[in-house]
Amino acid sequence: MDVVLGREARLVDGLSPVERETLAGLLDKLLTDVRSRVAGPEGPGEDRGDRTDP
Repeated sequence: MDVVLGREARLVDGLSPVERETLAGLLDKLLTDVRSRVAGPEGPGEDRGDRTDP
């Protein structure tokens, strides 16, 4: 876990605190969009019947 957090910290080393906040907000927005696309029109938690798990 420490290795992962260290890499993450180095990735954003060159960003100011404001830029880090902006980045976090944009990544959150992208994640929300991806989750809604994956969930499809039925929304999260609905069984679409196209899954392969037993």
